[in-house]
Amino acid sequence: MPDWKEEIQHRLASLKLELTREAEIVEELAQHLEDRYAELLIGGADKDEARRVAIEELRDRKLLARELRRIEHQVNREPVVLGGRKMNMLGDLWQDLRYGLRMLLKHPSFTAVAVITLALGIGANTAIFSLIDAVLLKMLPVQRPEELVEFSRSSEHGSGTSFSYPAFEQFRDRNQSLSGVLTVSKTSLRLTGDGDTESPQGQYVSGNFFSLLGVEAWLGRTITPQDDTPSDAGSPVAVISYGLWQRRFGGDPSVVGAQTAVEEKPFTIIGVTPPEFFGLQPGSAPDFWIPIAAEPLVRSKSWLRQSDFNWLSVVGRLKPGISTATARSDLEVIFSQLLDERAARIQNEHNRQVFLAQRIGVEPAGNGLSRLRQQFSKPLLILMALVGLVLLIACANIASLLLARAASRRRELAIRLAMGASRSRLVRQILTESVLLACIGGLAGLLFAFWAGGFIVAFMSSGETRIVLHLRPDASILGFTTLASLLTGILFGLAPALKATLLDPGPALKEQALTLGGGRSGGQLGRSLVVSQVALSLLLVAGAGLFTGSLRNLKALDAGFNRDNVLMVNLNPGKAGYKDARLAMFYERVVERAALVPGVRSVSLSRLTPISGGGWDLSASVEGYTPQPNEDPTVYVNGVSPGYFETLGTTLLLGRDFGKQDRQNTPKVALINETMMKHYFSGANPIGRRVTLGGREPMEIIGVVKDARYMSLREEIHRTVYVNCLQDATVDGSLTLEVQTVGDPSGIIAPLRNEIGALDSSVPLTGFGTLARQVDNSLIQERLVATLSGFFGGMALLLACIGLYGVMSYNVARRTSEIGIRLALGAGRANILWIVLRECLLLVSLGIAIGAPVALVAGRLAASEISGLLFGLSATDASTIALAAVALTGVAMLAAYLPARRAMRVDPLVALRYE
Repeated sequence: MPDWKEEIQHRLASLKLELTREAEIVEELAQHLEDRYAELLIGGADKDEARRVAIEELRDRKLLARELRRIEHQVNREPVVLGGRKMNMLGDLWQDLRYGLRMLLKHPSFTAVAVITLALGIGANTAIFSLIDAVLLKMLPVQRPEELVEFSRSSEHGSGTSFSYPAFEQFRDRNQSLSGVLTVSKTSLRLTGDGDTESPQGQYVSGNFFSLLGVEAWLGRTITPQDDTPSDAGSPVAVISYGLWQRRFGGDPSVVGAQTAVEEKPFTIIGVTPPEFFGLQPGSAPDFWIPIAAEPLVRSKSWLRQSDFNWLSVVGRLKPGISTATARSDLEVIFSQLLDERAARIQNEHNRQVFLAQRIGVEPAGNGLSRLRQQFSKPLLILMALVGLVLLIACANIASLLLARAASRRRELAIRLAMGASRSRLVRQILTESVLLACIGGLAGLLFAFWAGGFIVAFMSSGETRIVLHLRPDASILGFTTLASLLTGILFGLAPALKATLLDPGPALKEQALTLGGGRSGGQLGRSLVVSQVALSLLLVAGAGLFTGSLRNLKALDAGFNRDNVLMVNLNPGKAGYKDARLAMFYERVVERAALVPGVRSVSLSRLTPISGGGWDLSASVEGYTPQPNEDPTVYVNGVSPGYFETLGTTLLLGRDFGKQDRQNTPKVALINETMMKHYFSGANPIGRRVTLGGREPMEIIGVVKDARYMSLREEIHRTVYVNCLQDATVDGSLTLEVQTVGDPSGIIAPLRNEIGALDSSVPLTGFGTLARQVDNSLIQERLVATLSGFFGGMALLLACIGLYGVMSYNVARRTSEIGIRLALGAGRANILWIVLRECLLLVSLGIAIGAPVALVAGRLAASEISGLLFGLSATDASTIALAAVALTGVAMLAAYLPARRAMRVDPLVALRYE
């Protein structure tokens, strides 16, 4: 390669330029000539011809004159004064950026590795932040969202945000601190008819829902209080979302006034909501809304006037100048009166006191209702901490690479110092290159973030509830990415930049063999960065091990039932007019017909399915049992049909199962679980004893079954009573059909639908799914954290591996002469291998020695935050940390093996002449 700098310096000698300016011109024109020389060689010219043409173009194109004019123009411009020092800031910055970009393009391999590393680190942080912004931070797209508050209630058994409709009416009519109170249902409705396979989901809302939120219709009008009156229930109305209007109606304006079917009942569409409106729940996207007064038309057994049935979310808007504390005090009076009225009907003293101990809460709702926040806020914050560690590891990794690259630039930096460049200018140049690199990585990371964000949202939506989050690059996300990129660039560029200030130009110009970061101190800094990577990686890998192990424990848990090969489908013959004996007869025929489908082993019915998140509890009194003072008498209750325990694989321990002889006109019977038998009967045989639920007719206990979990896999086993759903008059007509199959349950969906349709095609069939999928959906938080923490842990291992490989490769190259001498003196190849591996093992051991105590301390500090995501493991599980240390050590040995193998193959004669 020709020495372009010498040629240019020769041409500049007569101009007597300032040394700094001359160095800048030499550097820029040398890069230009080098690029032109390479272009000519690729075009077929030989080396001499390429050099001659490049020099000739320098003279013919007057590049030198043009560059001089540019420099002269910068010098003669009005300077900017900062602290008494004259600086042409914009010109210098532009020059630094151009030079930094050329240096990055000059080393494409290094740039590619650094950009990919930063894109993963910054992109992962941006992806998680965008989810946190959408779920936790962003305000609702309504008028003055900061005035909205959500009602909640709490007791010794937990908290909730559901209220009955009569309670909502009391809050709405009697409060003094709110300008309005609205309600929206937590249950979903379906649009039906039109032969469409899509099943849009909707909600009940109060008549003031849209007006109180300040949401105006995009087309037509919204629901008003006049629409939400029983007198108008004969001609009910509906408002549809902009998305549904586009998908189902093609954006046709004539949809206003058209008819649609909600749960088979006719409704008139009166309007379309704006595109940005999604209701009150971030992550949800209701397709339509109907007045809550129309609920009795849609549901066969109305909940509207049931004061003991909580199914509504209640939201209020504060009056100007009213605080949430004042509103809470106001609502506590109303809530206490509601509790007193209902408590009068509770006979059990313990239950009555627990009921009266409830308290109402008022929380800000400007960010939306709390369901999605409660479900995913903790996992997202944990993941944010994990990706923060990933970014720190990436910074340490790139800092190591920059230190290694600094070795090849020592002579360049020494020349610039010798020619008059200030150390601050060199620091600024190196930091500019680092920030430029980080910004390129941040731009790539932004693209990765929105791909990853979409993937995570899809993962979150794999549960029972569809989650819709539109992650767009708005100002907050772009600001976060920009800030992360700038801080990252400064962080990993600081060490190489500061090393430049310690450079002595005299010795550096004489050096022939360059060392990492400048001698021993640079090597020590590189090793320190590797040790820090190992320590941080240990934290990530240990965290991934905890979350993955917890998920594995939950999946391996004996839940008391067999989750495999069980298909479930919801039946609601009540909507087709079935009642009482006719309803029971229909269900019996359904079981008989379903059992005839090829591939079916057993069939049953139940009111509640395992791990569905729902529950039914009643107070119980057992014949011959005297309760302890203040003992909680409530038990779980489930209505099941004969064959239920066989279908789900729950073992019958004593007595018998329900049979065909147990009908509505025969004495009521029940089965209980092991926990209930131990509590009430102290291990004695309970068969033949009687249990009374909720003051109803006593039931004879005919059997005992194995304990099973119903609300969630994490719950403690509760005392449970199973009643015969075909005997129980409280069933409102909706049950779930469970079918155990020989093979894949999806294969019997079509024939099963045909069999039930042959009995009565008007009976709605919904919710086809498997029990295994339902159990998996209940673990969505655990799967999300385990999957992503595992991915981030893998990234940490990869980055640590790259860092170790780089350091060990450099050390092997630096010690080539030493290795040659050792080999010449008779050292074996195995000895050389051990020397290299021992150095790597020392670095890893130091990292583990630092990281292990930090992991234990971090586990103790975060125990309360992550305990809800752990199962069967503690946050300070020593075995998990030990396994993480073993994994890191194994990866480190693999990373060091290639440089060690290269060291073993050194030729002593070549090594002794190596410089």
